Amino acid sequence: MNWNKNIFIHDLTKEFPWEDNSIDVIYTSHTLEHFDKVDGTFFLNECKRILRVGGILRVIVPDFFHLIKRYKSGSLKSYDFINSLGVLPKKTIISDEFV
Repeated sequence: MNWNKNIFIHDLTKEFPWEDNSIDVIYTSHTLEHFDKVDGTFFLNECKRILRVGGILRVIVPDFFHLIKRYKSGSLKSYDFINSLGVLPKKTIISDEFV
């Protein structure tokens, strides 16, 4: 595939290919919540390493407030709550068959 030269494909759990203090802005959307604690910490440390002093790191993550509110009120069953988080492997589905 012919990629635009400004598009980089990179494994975000590995060291970033950019030099220290070389980036002005980093934007990441709906990525961080898919990492475990070790990989997420590594990712954020890499962002810090390559970001220039005064640079901007913008991180977008899901807001689970409404899901938690529905779960606490009893209108969302526990297995639906877990499935709606989107953090399980795609083949893993929790249902009331096991509850």
